[in-house]
Amino acid sequence: MKLPFYFYGLYIVLNSLSQRTICLIGVRRVDNSVVPKRIGVIGLRHDVDTKIGLLKGVPKVIEIENRFDVRSTFFVRVKVLKSSGNEAVEVLKNAEKNGWEIGLHLDNTLALESIESPQWELKELLKYGFNIRGATPHGGIFEASGEKVWRVLDTLSLVYVQGYNNPPPNLKSIALPQHITLDWYVRKYGTKRGYKIFLNDLKKRLSKKGTAIILTHPEYFVLSTGILGSLKPRSYGFRVRMLKYLNKLTIIPLTFLEIRVLSDIYAKMLSELKEEYVFKTLYELSLLISRT
Repeated sequence: MKLPFYFYGLYIVLNSLSQRTICLIGVRRVDNSVVPKRIGVIGLRHDVDTKIGLLKGVPKVIEIENRFDVRSTFFVRVKVLKSSGNEAVEVLKNAEKNGWEIGLHLDNTLALESIESPQWELKELLKYGFNIRGATPHGGIFEASGEKVWRVLDTLSLVYVQGYNNPPPNLKSIALPQHITLDWYVRKYGTKRGYKIFLNDLKKRLSKKGTAIILTHPEYFVLSTGILGSLKPRSYGFRVRMLKYLNKLTIIPLTFLEIRVLSDIYAKMLSELKEEYVFKTLYELSLLISRT
C-alpha cells in the first residue's frame, strides 16, 4: 500500500528532531533537556574476603546492581572460593555470564616462598573458567600497600592492577587509582553521617580527577559493619587486634537490629548518582584510563 505524502514529511521532521539527542558514555540515547550531562566515571569494586560474603553478600550486591542496570567487579580470594563449594562457583559464573567481572583478590601480596605463589593463585582461579583481567591485594594476611606489593601484582601480567597509594613507574599492567571505601565510612561515622561524608569525599575526587573507584565488602550487605571504625585500616599491634575483636562482637547484635548494613545505603547511592555519573567495571575503567 502506498503511503500518503504527508507520512514522508512527518518522517523527515521526526528524524531531524532525533539528531538533537546526545549519546552519553554507554549506548543509551537521551534528550539533553531531560537528563543532565554525566560528569565522571565511577568504577565499582567488591572484595570477597569471606564465605558469607561470597555465598550471601555477592547475590545481594548483584540483586541491587541489577535493579539499576549497573555492573561491577568482584575480586575473589582463591582459598575462600575453593572452600565455599559448587554453589559459590555457580554464583560467580552466572554473574560473569550476565556482565559482572571476576578478578583476583591476591593473598600472597609479598610473593613469600613459604606459601602458594601469586601465580598459583591466579592459575587456580583460571581453572574455573573465569576471564581474569585484573587483581587487587588482600590486606588481611600480609601487607597491601607499598612498592613491593605493586611489583608482585605486576608479575601476574594482567590488563590492570589496583592497590594503595601511588604506583611505582614502569608497570606493565595499567595501574588504577586508589579506591574510597564505603563501609569504612559507615563503620566510623554511622549510616547517615558516614554516607554524607563519603559522598562529599567522592565528589571531591571526581571533580578533581574525573574518575573514582568505590570499594565495598559484600559481607556487609548482610552483616553490620560494626562500630569501631576509628581504627586505621592498616594498623597492627595488640591493642588494635583487641579492638578489632571487640568490633566483631558488636556485629551480631547490630546485624539483628539492621544497623550499619550496606544494602540500603548502597542502593541509595546508585539511585542518587546514576544520572550524574557513569558506573563501570574496573576492566572498563582501565580501558578508559589507558586511552587518556
